Amino acid sequence: MRGLAAGLAIGLVVVGGVGGAGGVVEAQDWPQWRGPTRDGVVPPAATPAAWPTSFEPSWTLEIGEGYASPIVANGHAFTISRQDPREVVTAVDLGDGSVIWRQSYEAAFEKNPYAVTMAKGPNATPLFADGRLFTVGVSGIVAAWSADDGTALWRHDFSDIFDSSVLFCGTAASPVLANGLVILQVGSDVHGSRVVALDPVDGEIRWTWEGPGPGYASPALIEIGGTAAHLGGSPTPGLWMLGCGLRLMEESGRDVVHTDLNACNQYTEGLGHATRIACPTLLILGERDALTPVRATHALADAIPTVATVVLPGAGHALLSERPDPVLDALIRIV
Repeated sequence: MRGLAAGLAIGLVVVGGVGGAGGVVEAQDWPQWRGPTRDGVVPPAATPAAWPTSFEPSWTLEIGEGYASPIVANGHAFTISRQDPREVVTAVDLGDGSVIWRQSYEAAFEKNPYAVTMAKGPNATPLFADGRLFTVGVSGIVAAWSADDGTALWRHDFSDIFDSSVLFCGTAASPVLANGLVILQVGSDVHGSRVVALDPVDGEIRWTWEGPGPGYASPALIEIGGTAAHLGGSPTPGLWMLGCGLRLMEESGRDVVHTDLNACNQYTEGLGHATRIACPTLLILGERDALTPVRATHALADAIPTVATVVLPGAGHALLSERPDPVLDALIRIV
């Protein structure tokens, strides 16, 4: 992902109809972030029976910088990019890479001073539905376009509730269509977040939820007890683990994380001190913790005289955020 972002930042290249030794591989429609069902899965029926032995790009088109993914619908590729200070929406013919239509608008954006090496977005992947293309710019400009000819259908500018000085990425959540409405998230730490539901035909705001500043996760759809719900990427409603970590880093001074990690690296007496622990001890570990993997805790567990270990299935490093109830259940055993 880092390599992809770096490539987009210096000039996005859209690769169309990929040719190979076995001919051209036709792609299925990919009308939104992570595909038709928003899960990154291509069904077996949409994959070729035999893959080509090699691939060569049929065409390329440089459209600017940004981090938004292209989408595909009705034989066209759609994307949003930046040619500073404007955001550019482009429709491309998948067959030959020719530009079908292109629209742009002024989109001033001041980057977070800590994000000096990052592009100015945009970040949110467009959404295609019922012949319309919906785009969300880095500063919260939301627009609908005719997918056929690029006619501007409606537009909302939420930049007045947006303060980029405290956000690394600006507006980043990709919109989703749910119950006939376009759902999106805009806002900032200073002015708070808004989850907005828009009528796709005329852009009328049907409902708005306001709350704490946003993260960067795109919403997903689930059903709870037969009722549809929107999730931001965490088992705990309203919480996004990665977003919390990013927010802490944004609010921290320079070198704080480096200083903390360096202090940990220089502490070399941990196992010796562990042997002197006299009270009962419980280690609560995350099965998928990549920062403190379970295998790295074996020496510590062996050093502590009286120790019990609980490994929480599927959990990563942020145990209380990811698995709050299992953590509390484990603590009850020892408190």
